[in-house]
Amino acid sequence: MTFGTLRQRRKKDEPGMKIRITILAVVLVVATGLPAAGEQIRLKTGDFLQGDVIGERSSDDVLTIRLYRTGGIFTLRWDQLTIEDEARIKESLGLGADIDEDVEMVDGHIVLLKDGSHVIGRVENPDDTTGPVRLKLATGTRDYPRDFVAKITPTKVQAQAVDTPEDIYERFLEEEGEPETGDDHIRFAEKCMGIGLYDKAKTHYEAALEDEELPDERVQLVKNRLTKVAIYVQAKDATDRVKQIKRLRFQKKFDEALAEVDKLLEEYAENPKILELLKLERLKRQVTADREKYFRKEVHRRFFRTFDRIVRDKVRDKEVGMKDAQLWAQTPKGLTQEIFDRLAEDLGIEAAEAMDFFAERTSRQVHRYNYGTGTFIHPDMMARARKMMAAARGARRAAGRNARNRGAAQRQQEKPKSPDEWWNDVAGSKDKERFLRAHFAEAAGVLTVLRFELQACRNCGGKGVTVTQDANSAEEVRHICTQCNL
Repeated sequence: MTFGTLRQRRKKDEPGMKIRITILAVVLVVATGLPAAGEQIRLKTGDFLQGDVIGERSSDDVLTIRLYRTGGIFTLRWDQLTIEDEARIKESLGLGADIDEDVEMVDGHIVLLKDGSHVIGRVENPDDTTGPVRLKLATGTRDYPRDFVAKITPTKVQAQAVDTPEDIYERFLEEEGEPETGDDHIRFAEKCMGIGLYDKAKTHYEAALEDEELPDERVQLVKNRLTKVAIYVQAKDATDRVKQIKRLRFQKKFDEALAEVDKLLEEYAENPKILELLKLERLKRQVTADREKYFRKEVHRRFFRTFDRIVRDKVRDKEVGMKDAQLWAQTPKGLTQEIFDRLAEDLGIEAAEAMDFFAERTSRQVHRYNYGTGTFIHPDMMARARKMMAAARGARRAAGRNARNRGAAQRQQEKPKSPDEWWNDVAGSKDKERFLRAHFAEAAGVLTVLRFELQACRNCGGKGVTVTQDANSAEEVRHICTQCNL
């Protein structure tokens, strides 16, 4: 778009902009002409209401206010409010938000074991290179033989992975000192909720209510929180299991985590308040999304390595012939199935899932495969090669007739290798691997072929024959190229 066009459009829009600004100014004058009273609540329609929030009549489903102008009681669904006002008012009432959402992180370690698994905790003897690795966990201390540990990586870990809730509470008490005011007790209660000490949280919230100087809106927040605490106390076992589910999610044990979520959903199906508080449906969506993201990445990362390993094992089987190998490489129940079966076994998922994850991969890597010295046995490749070499052969036709006749007679005597002869007598393991990988890439339909690249044989330069000189007669001796076999 040119600068002139921009200027022209801007001028056309200016009258409308002035009108909108004028209208907004009128609204602001009217609004500021009101005495300040209660909350100003903005609705998604663009309207606003002025009044006092009635905390005891509000819930996670509705907001109740007393209108300033009329004194009437007005009830709204939360989704009628703007997102900003909904979040602000819910926070002031202690509604809707996860009161245990903030997770304390502390210094810790990821210990990678030589069997490929890893353990998360805090290494208590990181400088000791001789004795066993002593790992502090919330459940106690475990020792791992030094020769069984591959790597120790410092990182931030959840405090609850290395310390008991009581240890965390005592550390917080030492750092903050004894709570004195109502706000202090609220902070302590929130800390207790985050680490699962619900009885202590209840004690601190009740202590906060004893503070006569606590503002009314904070009193209402504490009362709402106490309602939730009562449900948490009732569902103490369930909340502990939710924390275990989150640990399983962190450890990438997604199927175990989902199985536990489903158990909780079934057990508490008749108690919607506990289900709502635990937010199991949201947790299930998060675990499912993490699972799909992780396995999609892992399947893509491991696919080509697994593919090469299976092909390498196949060519070592001396009883496998040329036709069987080709058929195995191109049919869905052959090499394709073996690759995804192996991936599924390694990752602990179903083969059909592994196929779906690979098909849904987002990153694209370009791999080059070539038929190598086996190009001649592929019909399509052979046709392309013959066409490419026709020009080179045309130049040779201008040479002496006798030389051509001798070369033709010699080629007739030698006879090209058949595909089976090449596979059984000529090709080595690397040749067979190259051929099968290229045949799979082209024929199996799992990989997308971007383009074909055809190059003349390096051995004969695309002539189809190699030329030497007879030591006695000094005449040219022509042989069928052992590489391209054409």
